[in-house]
Amino acid sequence: MNGILLLDRGNHSLKAALSVSGRIVRRWRIEAAPAIEGPERGAPGSAAEELLRQIIDAGRPSAAAVSSVVPGWAGRMERYLADLGVTDVVIAGSKARLPFPLLVEEPGRVGADRISAACGAVASGMPEALIIDAGTAVTVDVLSAEGFEGGSIFPGAGLLATALSRGTAALPHVGLEKRSGLPPARSTEGAMEAGIFWGLVGAVNEIAARSREGSARDLPVALTGGSAPLISGYIEGNVTVIPDLVLLGLQLLYGLNRDGD
Repeated sequence: MNGILLLDRGNHSLKAALSVSGRIVRRWRIEAAPAIEGPERGAPGSAAEELLRQIIDAGRPSAAAVSSVVPGWAGRMERYLADLGVTDVVIAGSKARLPFPLLVEEPGRVGADRISAACGAVASGMPEALIIDAGTAVTVDVLSAEGFEGGSIFPGAGLLATALSRGTAALPHVGLEKRSGLPPARSTEGAMEAGIFWGLVGAVNEIAARSREGSARDLPVALTGGSAPLISGYIEGNVTVIPDLVLLGLQLLYGLNRDGD
């Protein structure tokens, strides 16, 4: 089985997929060390290396497309893939051929994940969209008929929980595996969960509303990221949850950057 290996390196996970004839046929995901840890933060990591060996042995991909929020990781991964025999690699970012212009002050600083997600919206039939990626950080970006207009970035649920526990003397760490009940909560943990969940929902809706103000039309919402299933029922507008949004964007990017060569 040949195909295109798609790699999405986030702050705390690595998602991989195999695309064959324009369709994602297999998916993998592993937890990765936080990107801020360690002197070799750009290194692929032993878990990632082993996963890639297994994928390449199983699928024999002939090419790859890579998106990473971790500085240096994509370049190191390109070299590692070359050692495994995959030399046709497209790296997501501002230097790649894109289906839209980057209408921001510093195009080179736009994250590869944000660019890939916007490409995923285009690939999903949404050339104009409000793109919400609710992961470690939450991004709310505007893709209009003119191009990628930028957006907003703020902490996701995990970072909010960590900030509360590490920045206070007595508050514990809480997770957010399910939707919180309505406030007022009757326990400390419940109050923290309610604050994080409803604060996240409120922030997304408020930023989305402000982002729509400059648009001549009511942009549909493309929602992705680890917290997407939790908040999807509470986000205002015409919302489509697309778990593979970044991977679909990488698939599109590979075609754009190879078909024109």
